[in-house]
Amino acid sequence: MSSCPTDSGFVLTRAILTMDSRLTGLLCPSASRDECGDSGASVEPMDNNTPDGPLTVRDDLLALAPITPGKLGHSTVLAAPGVRIIVLAFESGWVLKEHIAPKQALFQALDGKLLVTAAGTQTVLVPGGLMRLDEGLPHAVEALEDSRLMLTLIG
Repeated sequence: MSSCPTDSGFVLTRAILTMDSRLTGLLCPSASRDECGDSGASVEPMDNNTPDGPLTVRDDLLALAPITPGKLGHSTVLAAPGVRIIVLAFESGWVLKEHIAPKQALFQALDGKLLVTAAGTQTVLVPGGLMRLDEGLPHAVEALEDSRLMLTLIG
């Protein structure tokens, strides 16, 4: 696997750079695209079955949590001491009624658009957004369109 030196001397693998072609220009401004890897080049996929241990890799969270009509999908994609990550797959219009967070929780939309009601406020969560909930905080989630939500439980 090729690598790309950055101005700071760190080496980034081509797999990381090809996740988002914009990273190539940002992280390797003085290098050519051939040295850093073209965003269209094929890269060996990361092993989705890497056992949980000192390093856990999940290469395609969306593929691990397909949206299934008529039901809420859920897939535990990582479990390690002190943290569990679950991807919830919502069909558009699905409502997860108010419930209590068993632990401190982080919400990230992987795709779609979700309406989260918590602490007396409603927040539209879209990819790139992040929300933290205290343990024990009642909340509800509604899918405004087909969506996948990464839920990280901490503690």
